[in-house]
Amino acid sequence: MNEWEWVEWIASQVGPPPRPVRTTWQEDATVWREGARWCVFSVDQLVEDVHFRRSWCSLEVVGYKAVLRAVSDVWVQGARPRYLWVALQVPPDGDLDSLQALYRGVLQACRDMGAYLAGGDTVRDTRWGLVVSVLGYTRTPLSRRGARPGASVWLTGPIGWAGLGVALLERWHQDGRPVPLAEHISEILVADEWPRLLYQAVERAVEAILRPRLPVRWRRWAARHAAAAIDISDGLLIDLWRLLQVNGVGAELDEAALEPDETFRAVCQEVGRDPWDMVFRGGEDYAWIVVLPPEVPKPPFAGARRIGRVVAEPVGEIRLRTRDGRLVSLTPAGWDHLAGPGGLPTQAQVAEEEVSLWVAETDGASLGNPGPSGYGFVIRDAFGRVRHTESGYIGFTTNNVAEYTAILRALQWLRSAGVDGVEIRTDSELTVYQLLGLYEVRSRRLRPLYAEVRRLLAEFRTWRIVHVPREWNQEADRLARQGARKKS
Repeated sequence: MNEWEWVEWIASQVGPPPRPVRTTWQEDATVWREGARWCVFSVDQLVEDVHFRRSWCSLEVVGYKAVLRAVSDVWVQGARPRYLWVALQVPPDGDLDSLQALYRGVLQACRDMGAYLAGGDTVRDTRWGLVVSVLGYTRTPLSRRGARPGASVWLTGPIGWAGLGVALLERWHQDGRPVPLAEHISEILVADEWPRLLYQAVERAVEAILRPRLPVRWRRWAARHAAAAIDISDGLLIDLWRLLQVNGVGAELDEAALEPDETFRAVCQEVGRDPWDMVFRGGEDYAWIVVLPPEVPKPPFAGARRIGRVVAEPVGEIRLRTRDGRLVSLTPAGWDHLAGPGGLPTQAQVAEEEVSLWVAETDGASLGNPGPSGYGFVIRDAFGRVRHTESGYIGFTTNNVAEYTAILRALQWLRSAGVDGVEIRTDSELTVYQLLGLYEVRSRRLRPLYAEVRRLLAEFRTWRIVHVPREWNQEADRLARQGARKKS
Protein backbone atom coordinates (compact mmCIF):
# COMPACT_ATOMS: atom_id res chain seq x y z
CA MET A 1 0.00 0.00 0.00
CA ASN A 2 1.16 3.56 -0.70
CA GLU A 3 0.05 7.00 0.54
CA TRP A 4 -2.18 7.60 -2.50
CA GLU A 5 -4.08 4.34 -1.99
CA TRP A 6 -4.50 5.14 1.71
CA VAL A 7 -5.91 8.60 0.93
CA GLU A 8 -8.25 7.10 -1.68
CA TRP A 9 -9.59 4.65 0.93
CA ILE A 10 -10.21 7.44 3.46
CA ALA A 11 -11.99 9.51 0.80
CA SER A 12 -14.23 6.55 -0.02
CA GLN A 13 -15.25 6.27 3.62
CA VAL A 14 -15.94 9.93 4.44
CA GLY A 15 -17.95 10.57 1.29
CA PRO A 16 -18.25 13.82 -0.67
CA PRO A 17 -17.44 17.08 1.18
CA PRO A 18 -20.21 19.48 2.28
CA ARG A 19 -21.20 22.29 -0.10
CA PRO A 20 -18.84 25.06 1.17
CA VAL A 21 -15.76 22.79 0.82
CA ARG A 22 -14.05 23.09 -2.56
CA THR A 23 -11.15 20.60 -2.32
CA THR A 24 -10.93 16.88 -1.65
CA TRP A 25 -8.56 14.53 0.17
CA GLN A 26 -6.36 14.54 -2.93
CA GLU A 27 -5.08 18.03 -2.03
CA ASP A 28 -2.60 18.98 0.71
CA ALA A 29 -5.01 21.57 2.14
CA THR A 30 -8.75 21.95 2.65
CA VAL A 31 -10.41 24.97 1.02
CA TRP A 32 -13.87 26.29 1.93
CA ARG A 33 -15.78 29.52 1.36
CA GLU A 34 -16.69 32.00 4.08
CA GLY A 35 -18.52 34.96 2.58
CA ALA A 36 -16.36 36.71 -0.02
CA ARG A 37 -13.16 34.92 0.96
CA TRP A 38 -11.81 31.40 0.88
CA CYS A 39 -10.25 29.71 3.90
CA VAL A 40 -7.31 27.33 3.39
CA PHE A 41 -6.33 24.94 6.20
CA SER A 42 -3.45 22.47 6.26
CA VAL A 43 -1.72 20.12 8.72
CA ASP A 44 1.90 18.99 8.39
CA GLN A 45 4.20 16.87 10.55
CA LEU A 46 7.98 16.93 11.13
CA VAL A 47 9.45 14.01 13.12
CA GLU A 48 12.98 13.29 14.30
CA ASP A 49 14.74 10.42 12.46
CA VAL A 50 12.01 10.53 9.81
CA HIS A 51 12.44 14.05 8.43
CA PHE A 52 15.57 15.26 10.24
CA ARG A 53 18.41 14.25 12.58
CA ARG A 54 19.36 15.99 15.81
CA SER A 55 22.94 15.94 14.49
CA TRP A 56 22.09 17.99 11.39
CA CYS A 57 21.35 21.40 12.85
CA SER A 58 20.16 23.38 15.86
CA LEU A 59 16.62 22.98 17.17
CA GLU A 60 16.01 26.59 16.16
CA VAL A 61 16.52 25.59 12.51
CA VAL A 62 14.20 22.59 13.01
CA GLY A 63 11.45 24.86 14.32
CA TYR A 64 11.87 27.27 11.44
CA LYS A 65 11.67 24.55 8.82
CA ALA A 66 8.62 22.93 10.44
CA VAL A 67 6.69 26.13 9.83
CA LEU A 68 7.96 26.57 6.25
CA ARG A 69 6.88 23.03 5.32
CA ALA A 70 3.41 23.61 6.70
CA VAL A 71 2.78 27.04 5.18
CA SER A 72 3.95 25.80 1.76
CA ASP A 73 0.71 23.82 1.44
CA VAL A 74 -1.28 27.02 2.05
CA TRP A 75 0.79 29.28 -0.23
CA VAL A 76 0.48 26.88 -3.16
CA GLN A 77 -3.31 27.04 -2.87
CA GLY A 78 -3.14 30.80 -3.40
CA ALA A 79 -3.62 31.79 0.26
CA ARG A 80 -1.57 33.85 2.67
CA PRO A 81 -1.00 32.09 6.03
CA ARG A 82 -2.51 33.96 8.99
CA TYR A 83 -2.68 31.63 12.00
CA LEU A 84 -0.60 28.64 13.16
CA TRP A 85 -1.00 25.99 15.85
CA VAL A 86 1.89 23.76 16.93
CA ALA A 87 1.50 20.38 18.68
CA LEU A 88 4.92 19.45 20.05
CA GLN A 89 6.39 16.08 21.10
CA VAL A 90 9.29 16.44 23.55
CA PRO A 91 11.79 13.63 24.29
CA PRO A 92 13.01 12.89 27.86
CA ASP A 93 16.13 15.07 27.41
CA GLY A 94 14.10 18.04 26.17
CA ASP A 95 14.80 20.82 28.70
CA LEU A 96 13.69 24.45 28.83
CA ASP A 97 16.65 25.69 26.78
CA SER A 98 15.84 23.17 24.02
CA LEU A 99 12.17 24.14 23.98
CA GLN A 100 12.99 27.82 23.81
CA ALA A 101 15.46 27.26 20.96
CA LEU A 102 12.85 25.30 18.98
CA TYR A 103 10.22 27.97 19.50
CA ARG A 104 12.61 30.77 18.54
CA GLY A 105 12.73 29.13 15.11
CA VAL A 106 8.96 28.68 15.01
CA LEU A 107 8.33 32.31 15.96
CA GLN A 108 10.89 33.69 13.50
CA ALA A 109 9.29 31.73 10.67
CA CYS A 110 5.87 33.04 11.73
CA ARG A 111 7.17 36.60 11.57
CA ASP A 112 8.78 36.00 8.16
CA MET A 113 5.56 34.49 6.80
CA GLY A 114 3.28 37.14 8.32
CA ALA A 115 1.43 34.60 10.49
CA TYR A 116 0.45 34.52 14.17
CA LEU A 117 1.15 31.56 16.47
CA ALA A 118 -2.31 31.11 17.95
CA GLY A 119 -1.94 28.00 20.13
CA GLY A 120 -0.90 24.36 20.34
CA ASP A 121 -0.22 21.43 22.63
CA THR A 122 2.77 19.65 24.20
CA VAL A 123 3.30 15.96 25.06
CA ARG A 124 6.19 13.77 26.17
CA ASP A 125 7.46 11.26 23.61
CA THR A 126 10.60 9.34 22.71
CA ARG A 127 11.82 11.90 20.14
CA TRP A 128 11.22 15.40 18.87
CA GLY A 129 8.27 16.05 16.61
CA LEU A 130 6.03 18.92 15.53
CA VAL A 131 2.54 18.92 14.04
CA VAL A 132 1.91 22.35 12.51
CA SER A 133 -1.59 23.44 11.50
CA VAL A 134 -2.01 26.53 9.30
CA LEU A 135 -5.02 28.65 8.40
CA GLY A 136 -4.82 31.15 5.55
CA TYR A 137 -7.15 33.26 3.43
CA THR A 138 -7.46 34.17 -0.24
CA ARG A 139 -9.99 35.59 -2.67
CA THR A 140 -8.71 33.45 -5.55
CA PRO A 141 -7.88 29.87 -4.52
CA LEU A 142 -5.61 27.64 -6.57
CA SER A 143 -5.70 23.83 -6.67
CA ARG A 144 -4.25 20.78 -8.39
CA ARG A 145 -7.29 20.51 -10.63
CA GLY A 146 -7.48 22.29 -13.98
CA ALA A 147 -4.60 20.86 -16.01
CA ARG A 148 -5.68 20.23 -19.62
CA PRO A 149 -3.87 18.85 -22.70
CA GLY A 150 -1.82 21.53 -24.43
CA ALA A 151 -0.95 23.38 -21.22
CA SER A 152 2.71 23.97 -20.36
CA VAL A 153 4.43 22.69 -17.22
CA TRP A 154 6.73 25.06 -15.33
CA LEU A 155 9.02 24.98 -12.30
CA THR A 156 9.30 28.02 -10.04
CA GLY A 157 12.90 27.27 -9.05
CA PRO A 158 15.72 24.73 -8.77
CA ILE A 159 15.10 21.15 -7.67
CA GLY A 160 17.33 18.31 -6.50
CA TRP A 161 19.47 20.40 -4.16
CA ALA A 162 17.55 19.47 -1.02
CA GLY A 163 17.88 15.75 -1.75
CA LEU A 164 21.59 16.31 -2.27
CA GLY A 165 21.72 18.12 1.07
CA VAL A 166 20.19 15.07 2.78
CA ALA A 167 22.84 12.83 1.16
CA LEU A 168 25.64 15.08 2.44
CA LEU A 169 24.26 15.37 5.98
CA GLU A 170 23.60 11.64 6.19
CA ARG A 171 27.16 10.84 5.13
CA TRP A 172 28.60 13.16 7.77
CA HIS A 173 26.14 11.84 10.37
CA GLN A 174 27.29 8.27 9.75
CA ASP A 175 30.94 9.34 9.89
CA GLY A 176 30.43 10.87 13.35
CA ARG A 177 31.47 14.41 12.39
CA PRO A 178 31.20 17.39 14.81
CA VAL A 179 27.61 18.46 15.48
CA PRO A 180 25.52 20.30 14.63
CA LEU A 181 26.80 19.41 11.18
CA ALA A 182 25.42 22.53 9.49
CA GLU A 183 27.71 24.67 11.66
CA HIS A 184 30.88 22.71 10.78
CA ILE A 185 30.63 22.48 6.98
CA SER A 186 33.86 24.35 6.22
CA GLU A 187 35.76 22.25 8.75
CA ILE A 188 34.42 19.01 7.25
CA LEU A 189 35.18 20.05 3.66
CA VAL A 190 38.78 20.95 4.56
CA ALA A 191 39.29 17.68 6.46
CA ASP A 192 37.88 15.65 3.54
CA GLU A 193 39.95 17.61 0.99
CA TRP A 194 36.97 18.65 -1.10
CA PRO A 195 37.77 20.80 -4.15
CA ARG A 196 37.36 24.46 -3.20
CA LEU A 197 35.26 25.03 -6.31
CA LEU A 198 32.54 22.86 -4.75
CA TYR A 199 32.36 24.55 -1.32
CA GLN A 200 29.59 26.95 -2.34
CA ALA A 201 27.56 24.16 -3.97
CA VAL A 202 27.79 22.02 -0.81
CA GLU A 203 26.61 24.94 1.33
CA ARG A 204 23.76 25.55 -1.13
CA ALA A 205 22.63 21.92 -0.86
CA VAL A 206 22.61 21.98 2.96
CA GLU A 207 20.77 25.31 2.95
CA ALA A 208 18.18 23.85 0.55
CA ILE A 209 17.21 21.06 2.93
CA LEU A 210 17.35 23.06 6.18
CA ARG A 211 15.95 26.44 5.03
CA PRO A 212 13.98 25.96 1.80
CA ARG A 213 12.98 29.11 -0.06
CA LEU A 214 9.28 29.20 -0.83
CA PRO A 215 8.19 30.86 -4.10
CA VAL A 216 5.95 33.31 -2.24
CA ARG A 217 6.13 35.92 -5.03
CA TRP A 218 4.28 33.49 -7.31
CA ARG A 219 1.17 33.32 -5.13
CA ARG A 220 -0.97 36.12 -6.60
CA TRP A 221 0.29 35.72 -10.16
CA ALA A 222 -0.33 31.95 -10.14
CA ALA A 223 -3.78 32.38 -8.59
CA ARG A 224 -4.74 34.66 -11.53
CA HIS A 225 -3.07 32.77 -14.39
CA ALA A 226 -2.31 29.14 -13.49
CA ALA A 227 -4.60 26.22 -14.30
CA ALA A 228 -3.15 24.04 -11.52
CA ALA A 229 -0.20 23.87 -9.12
CA ILE A 230 1.43 21.61 -6.55
CA ASP A 231 4.51 22.05 -4.35
CA ILE A 232 7.36 19.55 -4.59
CA SER A 233 7.71 17.95 -1.17
CA ASP A 234 8.07 14.25 -2.05
CA GLY A 235 9.87 14.53 -5.41
CA LEU A 236 9.25 15.94 -8.88
CA LEU A 237 7.93 12.72 -10.42
CA ILE A 238 5.61 11.55 -7.65
CA ASP A 239 4.13 15.01 -7.04
CA LEU A 240 3.62 15.64 -10.76
CA TRP A 241 1.99 12.19 -11.03
CA ARG A 242 -0.45 13.14 -8.25
CA LEU A 243 -1.43 16.27 -10.15
CA LEU A 244 -1.90 14.29 -13.37
CA GLN A 245 -4.03 11.66 -11.63
CA VAL A 246 -6.66 14.10 -10.38
CA ASN A 247 -6.92 15.64 -13.86
CA GLY A 248 -6.95 12.43 -15.92
CA VAL A 249 -4.04 13.55 -18.14
CA GLY A 250 -0.39 12.71 -18.82
CA ALA A 251 2.79 14.75 -19.24
CA GLU A 252 5.89 14.95 -21.40
CA LEU A 253 9.00 16.43 -19.80
CA ASP A 254 11.99 17.91 -21.63
CA GLU A 255 15.36 16.39 -20.74
CA ALA A 256 17.25 19.52 -21.80
CA ALA A 257 15.18 21.74 -19.47
CA LEU A 258 15.88 19.49 -16.46
CA GLU A 259 19.58 18.80 -17.14
CA PRO A 260 21.63 19.13 -13.91
CA ASP A 261 24.57 21.54 -14.16
CA GLU A 262 28.19 20.44 -13.88
CA THR A 263 28.64 21.65 -10.29
CA PHE A 264 25.57 19.71 -9.16
CA ARG A 265 26.88 16.62 -10.95
CA ALA A 266 30.29 16.98 -9.34
CA VAL A 267 28.86 17.10 -5.79
CA CYS A 268 26.64 14.09 -6.58
CA GLN A 269 29.72 12.19 -7.74
CA GLU A 270 31.53 13.00 -4.48
CA VAL A 271 28.72 11.46 -2.39
CA GLY A 272 27.93 8.56 -4.74
CA ARG A 273 24.50 9.78 -5.84
CA ASP A 274 23.07 9.90 -9.33
CA PRO A 275 22.24 13.50 -10.29
CA TRP A 276 19.11 12.55 -12.23
CA ASP A 277 17.86 10.54 -9.26
CA MET A 278 18.20 13.67 -7.12
CA VAL A 279 16.33 15.78 -9.70
CA PHE A 280 13.53 13.29 -10.24
CA ARG A 281 12.83 12.10 -6.69
CA GLY A 282 15.03 13.94 -4.21
CA GLY A 283 12.09 15.78 -2.63
CA GLU A 284 11.92 18.53 0.02
CA ASP A 285 12.52 21.26 -2.58
CA TYR A 286 9.25 23.18 -2.05
CA ALA A 287 9.48 24.70 -5.50
CA TRP A 288 6.13 24.56 -7.32
CA ILE A 289 5.01 22.71 -10.41
CA VAL A 290 2.77 25.25 -12.18
CA VAL A 291 0.53 24.35 -15.14
CA LEU A 292 -0.23 27.29 -17.46
CA PRO A 293 -2.86 27.41 -20.22
CA PRO A 294 -1.46 28.04 -23.76
CA GLU A 295 -2.60 31.69 -23.85
CA VAL A 296 -0.74 32.70 -20.66
CA PRO A 297 2.61 34.46 -21.25
CA LYS A 298 5.91 33.42 -19.68
CA PRO A 299 5.95 33.97 -15.89
CA PRO A 300 7.72 37.25 -14.97
CA PHE A 301 10.02 35.68 -12.37
CA ALA A 302 13.72 34.87 -12.42
CA GLY A 303 14.37 31.14 -12.27
CA ALA A 304 11.07 30.15 -13.93
CA ARG A 305 11.58 27.43 -16.53
CA ARG A 306 9.30 25.48 -18.80
CA ILE A 307 9.98 21.77 -18.33
CA GLY A 308 7.29 20.13 -20.46
CA ARG A 309 3.65 19.97 -21.45
CA VAL A 310 0.40 18.26 -20.51
CA VAL A 311 -0.84 15.58 -22.92
CA ALA A 312 -4.16 13.74 -23.19
CA GLU A 313 -2.71 10.25 -22.87
CA PRO A 314 -1.42 7.93 -21.57
CA VAL A 315 -3.36 9.09 -18.50
CA GLY A 316 -1.17 9.40 -15.40
CA GLU A 317 2.01 8.59 -17.32
CA ILE A 318 5.10 10.80 -17.30
CA ARG A 319 7.39 10.51 -20.29
CA LEU A 320 10.76 12.15 -20.86
CA ARG A 321 11.60 13.63 -24.26
CA THR A 322 15.31 12.93 -24.57
CA ARG A 323 17.78 15.09 -26.47
CA ASP A 324 17.67 12.70 -29.43
CA GLY A 325 13.86 12.89 -29.62
CA ARG A 326 12.95 9.57 -27.96
CA LEU A 327 10.11 9.33 -25.44
CA VAL A 328 11.03 7.33 -22.32
CA SER A 329 8.46 6.39 -19.65
CA LEU A 330 9.37 7.47 -16.11
CA THR A 331 8.24 5.70 -12.95
CA PRO A 332 6.59 8.16 -10.48
CA ALA A 333 8.98 7.43 -7.63
CA GLY A 334 9.70 9.61 -4.61
CA TRP A 335 9.16 9.83 -0.85
CA ASP A 336 6.23 7.71 0.31
CA HIS A 337 6.00 6.96 4.02
CA LEU A 338 3.81 3.90 3.49
CA ALA A 339 5.53 2.37 0.47
CA GLY A 340 9.11 3.69 0.89
CA PRO A 341 11.50 5.23 0.57
CA GLY A 342 10.02 7.40 3.29
CA GLY A 343 12.07 8.99 6.00
CA LEU A 344 15.71 8.60 6.92
CA PRO A 345 17.56 5.28 7.16
CA THR A 346 17.08 3.19 10.30
CA GLN A 347 20.07 2.07 12.36
CA ALA A 348 19.94 -1.32 10.60
CA GLN A 349 20.02 0.40 7.20
CA VAL A 350 22.91 2.58 8.33
CA ALA A 351 24.77 -0.55 9.40
CA GLU A 352 24.22 -1.96 5.91
CA GLU A 353 25.65 1.24 4.38
CA GLU A 354 28.77 0.73 6.48
CA VAL A 355 29.54 -2.49 4.60
CA SER A 356 32.74 -1.95 2.59
CA LEU A 357 31.66 -1.34 -0.98
CA TRP A 358 33.50 -2.93 -3.88
CA VAL A 359 33.21 -1.15 -7.22
CA ALA A 360 32.14 -2.74 -10.50
CA GLU A 361 32.98 -0.58 -13.53
CA THR A 362 30.89 -2.06 -16.36
CA ASP A 363 30.28 -1.43 -20.04
CA GLY A 364 28.77 -3.07 -23.10
CA ALA A 365 29.59 -2.60 -26.77
CA SER A 366 27.79 -3.44 -30.00
CA LEU A 367 29.57 -2.97 -33.32
CA GLY A 368 26.62 -1.77 -35.36
CA ASN A 369 23.84 -1.83 -32.73
CA PRO A 370 22.62 -4.43 -33.40
CA GLY A 371 25.82 -6.18 -34.31
CA PRO A 372 28.63 -8.28 -32.83
CA SER A 373 28.53 -7.44 -29.13
CA GLY A 374 30.61 -7.85 -26.03
CA TYR A 375 30.81 -6.94 -22.37
CA GLY A 376 33.60 -5.82 -20.08
CA PHE A 377 34.01 -5.02 -16.41
CA VAL A 378 36.63 -4.07 -13.84
CA ILE A 379 36.24 -5.06 -10.17
CA ARG A 380 37.95 -2.93 -7.52
CA ASP A 381 37.99 -3.70 -3.79
CA ALA A 382 37.12 -1.20 -1.06
CA PHE A 383 40.66 0.22 -1.25
CA GLY A 384 40.49 0.82 -5.01
CA ARG A 385 42.75 -2.08 -5.99
CA VAL A 386 41.87 -3.96 -9.18
CA ARG A 387 40.86 -7.51 -8.20
CA HIS A 388 39.46 -8.82 -11.48
CA THR A 389 38.88 -7.82 -15.09
CA GLU A 390 36.84 -9.66 -17.68
CA SER A 391 35.55 -9.35 -21.23
CA GLY A 392 33.54 -11.62 -23.45
CA TYR A 393 31.61 -12.00 -26.70
CA ILE A 394 27.83 -12.44 -26.44
CA GLY A 395 26.79 -12.73 -30.09
CA PHE A 396 24.79 -10.51 -32.47
CA THR A 397 22.63 -8.22 -30.31
CA THR A 398 22.05 -4.63 -29.15
CA ASN A 399 24.13 -2.29 -27.03
CA ASN A 400 21.52 -2.25 -24.26
CA VAL A 401 21.64 -6.05 -23.97
CA ALA A 402 25.43 -5.81 -23.76
CA GLU A 403 25.21 -3.18 -20.99
CA TYR A 404 22.93 -5.39 -18.90
CA THR A 405 25.08 -8.44 -19.57
CA ALA A 406 28.16 -6.60 -18.27
CA ILE A 407 26.37 -5.74 -15.01
CA LEU A 408 25.01 -9.27 -14.69
CA ARG A 409 28.41 -10.94 -15.18
CA ALA A 410 30.05 -8.51 -12.74
CA LEU A 411 27.44 -9.25 -10.07
CA GLN A 412 27.83 -12.99 -10.59
CA TRP A 413 31.59 -12.69 -10.05
CA LEU A 414 31.13 -10.56 -6.93
CA ARG A 415 28.66 -13.00 -5.38
CA SER A 416 30.98 -15.91 -6.07
CA ALA A 417 33.74 -13.94 -4.29
CA GLY A 418 31.53 -13.43 -1.22
CA VAL A 419 31.29 -9.63 -1.56
CA ASP A 420 28.44 -8.08 0.48
CA GLY A 421 28.32 -4.52 -0.88
CA VAL A 422 28.76 -3.14 -4.39
CA GLU A 423 28.66 0.15 -6.23
CA ILE A 424 28.00 -0.31 -9.95
CA ARG A 425 29.40 2.38 -12.22
CA THR A 426 28.24 2.56 -15.81
CA ASP A 427 27.99 5.19 -18.54
CA SER A 428 24.58 3.83 -19.65
CA GLU A 429 21.85 6.18 -18.36
CA LEU A 430 19.15 3.75 -19.50
CA THR A 431 20.31 0.88 -17.29
CA VAL A 432 20.90 3.18 -14.31
CA TYR A 433 17.42 4.70 -14.44
CA GLN A 434 15.70 1.39 -15.07
CA LEU A 435 17.47 -0.26 -12.12
CA LEU A 436 16.65 2.75 -9.93
CA GLY A 437 13.00 2.38 -10.91
CA LEU A 438 12.82 5.69 -12.79
CA TYR A 439 12.39 4.20 -16.27
CA GLU A 440 10.10 1.33 -17.18
CA VAL A 441 11.56 -1.72 -18.92
CA ARG A 442 9.54 -2.16 -22.10
CA SER A 443 11.95 -4.14 -24.27
CA ARG A 444 11.22 -7.85 -24.31
CA ARG A 445 14.92 -8.50 -24.79
CA LEU A 446 15.83 -6.57 -21.65
CA ARG A 447 13.14 -7.80 -19.26
CA PRO A 448 14.77 -11.17 -18.42
CA LEU A 449 18.16 -9.51 -17.94
CA TYR A 450 16.63 -6.78 -15.80
CA ALA A 451 14.84 -9.37 -13.63
CA GLU A 452 18.02 -11.41 -13.15
CA VAL A 453 20.09 -8.32 -12.27
CA ARG A 454 17.46 -7.25 -9.71
CA ARG A 455 17.43 -10.75 -8.24
CA LEU A 456 21.21 -10.71 -7.83
CA LEU A 457 21.22 -7.22 -6.34
CA ALA A 458 18.78 -8.40 -3.67
CA GLU A 459 21.44 -10.87 -2.49
CA PHE A 460 23.82 -8.06 -1.50
CA ARG A 461 23.56 -6.43 1.92
CA THR A 462 23.82 -3.06 0.24
CA TRP A 463 24.19 -1.81 -3.31
CA ARG A 464 23.97 1.32 -5.39
CA ILE A 465 24.30 2.18 -9.05
CA VAL A 466 25.82 5.40 -10.37
CA HIS A 467 25.94 6.93 -13.84
CA VAL A 468 29.45 8.15 -14.74
CA PRO A 469 30.76 10.05 -17.79
CA ARG A 470 32.16 7.86 -20.55
CA GLU A 471 35.67 9.21 -20.04
CA TRP A 472 35.63 7.83 -16.48
CA ASN A 473 34.78 4.35 -17.73
CA GLN A 474 37.50 3.89 -20.33
CA GLU A 475 38.94 0.58 -19.12
CA ALA A 476 35.54 -1.14 -19.04
CA ASP A 477 34.81 0.34 -22.47
CA ARG A 478 38.09 -1.05 -23.84
CA LEU A 479 37.27 -4.50 -22.44
CA ALA A 480 33.74 -4.43 -23.90
CA ARG A 481 35.04 -3.53 -27.37
CA GLN A 482 37.66 -6.21 -27.05
CA GLY A 483 34.92 -8.72 -26.24
CA ALA A 484 32.80 -7.62 -29.21
CA ARG A 485 35.71 -8.36 -31.54
CA LYS A 486 36.33 -11.86 -30.17
CA LYS A 487 33.35 -13.48 -31.97
CA SER A 488 33.98 -16.74 -30.20
